[in-house]
Amino acid sequence: DREIAVLKRMGIEFRTGVALGRDITLDELERQFHAVFLGLGAWKSRRLGVPGEDHPAVFQGIEFLAQVKTGRPPKLPAQVAVIGGGNTAIDAARTARRLGAEVVIVYRRSRKEMPAEPEEIQEAEEEGVKFEFLAQPLAFLTEGEKLRGIHCQRMQLSEPDASGRRRPVPIPGAEFVVEVEAAIVAVGQEPHFSFLGEMGVALNKDGTIQADPETGQTSRPKVFAGGDAVTGPAIAIEAIAAGRRAALAIDRFLRGLPLKGPEAYAHKKPEVTRKDLGEVSEAKRVHPRVLPPEERVKSFKP
Repeated sequence: DREIAVLKRMGIEFRTGVALGRDITLDELERQFHAVFLGLGAWKSRRLGVPGEDHPAVFQGIEFLAQVKTGRPPKLPAQVAVIGGGNTAIDAARTARRLGAEVVIVYRRSRKEMPAEPEEIQEAEEEGVKFEFLAQPLAFLTEGEKLRGIHCQRMQLSEPDASGRRRPVPIPGAEFVVEVEAAIVAVGQEPHFSFLGEMGVALNKDGTIQADPETGQTSRPKVFAGGDAVTGPAIAIEAIAAGRRAALAIDRFLRGLPLKGPEAYAHKKPEVTRKDLGEVSEAKRVHPRVLPPEERVKSFKP
């Protein structure tokens, strides 16, 4: 809110509730403005594609967190499973604990391969979240309006592939059921704007926008893009950096200058050596104070 207030004071106008493709087109925007930047993100939850996923007791991670954040948390039963191993999955699990549920995270790789932040995983464990590693959901087991469990396949890790990552492969005959009454699927996010292709913006096979990595310019010269809409889900600072690069390129575009070139991006990181720093001493990392786990799970206080 503070950042938005700063932008408003700078004279930036906000038009909320306006969706590209529904309320306005790129042609209309280009008629009104000399350049357009698309920072659409990757907000569509990736699906598992298994039977029972559309059951009312199966929630999508991003949508679940948005409901809680906006004061409309769903009523959860006593036993909840979270599918996934990233930060969204951990956030969903810790949120479900604060809503009073017993939670187990089902992840198809081992704990070592979890992409979530290690401290988040540790704090979730301290708060009573259980983990079912090397398990791949095959189907959600439903009875009418009730979910009674998740039919899972036990996995094992193969030898490292060319990228160095070990791929999970099924163990024949090793199937089991995780007994839960609700599930939250958090296996990643993807773009949700296929309509851009119809507007003349070239897309990659995964649905992301094709954009120059240095300038953000798309197949439509007046249209630039950056962030998760281009890279797929990544971290906030990468989106911020993409916005900065695109802003510099748009400035040059509007002035009729070449978008690329040695003079286009003037910032150079200075070379700093240990000698330049003078006398320095090693210090242990200072860890922020946190509430005890039994207190943390009672509220959403930091």
